[in-house]
This record gives sequence, structure tokens and C-alpha cells, in this order.
Amino acid sequence: MKTKRTLIAVCIATLFASGAVMAKEKWEYNEDKWDDTRSYGGVNIDQDSVEKWGPWEEFIQPAAGAPSIAFMGAGVGDPYRTLPQTNRIAEDVCRAGDWCGYATYYNYRWDRTAYDGGEGGSYSSMHTRPYAGVFGLTLQPDDPSVVTIDGGEGPGKVSWRVAALPGNASPDLGASHDPMNANFGNWWYYYHYTGGLHNFSASQQTSDSSYAYDYSMAYGYPHDYYYYYWYLPTNNKEVAAGYFYRYINDYISGDGAETGKETYGFYVAGIATPQPYLDAQRAGNVTASYQGNSYDFWSGHQIPVSMTVNFGTASWNGSWNNGQDGYAYQTTDSYGNKYIYGQVGFNASGTVSGANIQSTSVSALDGTVTGKVQGTFYGQTAGSIGGVHDIVKTVPDRYTAASNVGVFLVDKAVQPQ
Repeated sequence: MKTKRTLIAVCIATLFASGAVMAKEKWEYNEDKWDDTRSYGGVNIDQDSVEKWGPWEEFIQPAAGAPSIAFMGAGVGDPYRTLPQTNRIAEDVCRAGDWCGYATYYNYRWDRTAYDGGEGGSYSSMHTRPYAGVFGLTLQPDDPSVVTIDGGEGPGKVSWRVAALPGNASPDLGASHDPMNANFGNWWYYYHYTGGLHNFSASQQTSDSSYAYDYSMAYGYPHDYYYYYWYLPTNNKEVAAGYFYRYINDYISGDGAETGKETYGFYVAGIATPQPYLDAQRAGNVTASYQGNSYDFWSGHQIPVSMTVNFGTASWNGSWNNGQDGYAYQTTDSYGNKYIYGQVGFNASGTVSGANIQSTSVSALDGTVTGKVQGTFYGQTAGSIGGVHDIVKTVPDRYTAASNVGVFLVDKAVQPQ
């Protein structure tokens, strides 16, 4: 440890030296106080190491780890940080017993520097475009006999995990930091509730004497009410849809300098339809229609989605906003990536494999589209399909090669008798 401390001290001295020769006695390293001083991520300096990443390994891999991914529309460098942009897709995002699905998410980072005893300084921030990922949700009521899939309310624990789909940047914070305290079935401030595991509010926060702060939360929206601009007219209690968020704030030194980052987004997740039911639908050459909505992250920009599934041929086709744009807007993120939001329309078709759907073709009536749609049948009788779209669209005279992502949830349409 003495060697490590000396090396760090020499680096600090070299960094601030103004001449070729520097008198060592001018510097006070105060190594005996390093165990009380925190640097990035709330890590004590005396625990830092040039030989391994220590506590930081849970956030980012060293440069010798997994290869960095290529950002769509981004350069090879990150103008905000020099941290390696590694793809952190985890194999255990969806664990046994989880409600599994899909998500859209943002990353947001900021730095605030201070000087002269904390007065003055500067502030900078960077945000990414929305990205598409896979999502895992662990729902643990304290009393499973009281809170079930079908109903009930009570306390428990919730945790979430999110990871990037291929071609998307990794989330900065890929999981809630601890199992969060949750209230299932009835939010403490919310009068519209449906009961059961899918409807919950969960949060957890920690802090320490250095003012490092870590906060996680998640909502499972009620199915019977218009909330966060997303109405979910479904009776399928084996699917959840909602919002997730994690925020970390770290003080770098005692003068108020700090760094922070957030990952937040929307998800749809549930219990996949059993294969025997899907096999029976295929054997019966059943065709089913689904109706619902898609949400692309921006408040008020929900669009209709309709799908038809031919179980006999293991195929499907669908339309988002009737295949063409309504009110759609283009903007760029802090890295120069173009994206569109609003009533973005397109068509898609593809295949059914097990309980999952995957697009093989995407198109639009008003332009050109590339990308993909994927999703999962949820519920014991395939009552819903939830998923995500990740496209790049061009509309002549409006925008060119702009990305759009969104999560969707559609319900099986009831056939008239």
C-alpha cells in the first residue's frame, strides 16, 4: 500500500509542477489522512489502486476487458469522459422467476467543479439519445399469499436490471443498487389501483458522510388509468409496464466539486406464455389480432399499434401509427446523434419463435426505415404482446437517418360473438 500511495503522490506532484525542478518540501501529501478522503465513486483514496479497479469494477470494465461497442452515429471518442465505453450486457439481466421484457433508456451525466473555497466554478452535462434494451424485474412481496398475480396489496421488495440490445450504448447504471422497498397493489399517493404484482411503487436511497448519494426507484403502472401519458387498457395481470430510474451523486472533494450520473427509462415486462399453449395455437392454425399502444419516451407521444399473428405459419405483421408519421420532431443528443420523437409511424412483419416475435422487414408509407422490432407473448393464453422497436428513419424534406425507439404493449382483441 505504501508503494501505491507513493506512486499516486508522485503523479500528483508531477501534474502540478511548473518547472523542471520542484522542491519536495513544498508539498504536503498527508498520507495519514487518505483513508478519510474520497475520490470518484465514493472510493477512499487509500483503497485506490493502479493495479486493479477495486470497487469501480461493478460500474465499468478496464480497457483490457470487453471490447467497446460502436455507437450509431457517434464518433470513436466520448467528448465528455475518457471512461471506456464498454458494452455491459449481463447474462443475468433476466433471472429465474423474473418478469422479463424490454426497455428504452437515457444516460445523463454531469460535472460541477468549484474553486476558492467552493465559490464559483463550472457545470457541464451530457445526455444521450434514447436507447433500446432488455429488462428484468424481480418482484418479491413479503407475503406471497397476500400479494399475488391476481390481486392483493402489501409491502415487499423490487429490483430491476437493464442491458443494451446490439447496436445500442450500454446503460451507465444497469441495475437498481439494492432491492428497493416496495408497496404492491396500492400506491401511497395514488387512488387508482388494480392490485397485484404488476402495480407497485418502489424506491431505495443511501448516502454517507461524504455526501455520496445513491437513489433507485421503479413504478409498475396501474392498468385501469391514464398515467404518465400512457394508458394501458389491459386485463392481463401477468404483464407490467412502467418507469425505472437510478441516480448517483459523488462529491470529489470537500470544496463542493461533484460528479453525477443517471439512467432512466420505461419498460414492459411479464410472464412469458407457456409453450404448450402456443403449440396448440399453431396446431389449430389460429390467427389473432392485437391492439394497443407504443410509447417513445416523450410525454404525450403515445401512438396506436395494431398487430396480426398467424400462429399456423409462425408469422406476424403490425403497424405503428398507421405506417406513417403524425407530429414528429427531430433533435440531437450531446454527442451529435440525431433522433426523432413523437408520432413516428412504420410497418413491420416477421416471425414467431417460441414465445418471442422478431421482425424480418420494416417499412413506412412516408419514407424509408431500417431497424428491428422484437417482443414476447405474455400471459397463460398469449393475452398480450410486449416489446420494443429500434429503428432509423428518413422522411424526404423532413429528416434524414434519425433514430427512434419505443416500448409497446398490445392486447388480444376480443372477437365478436
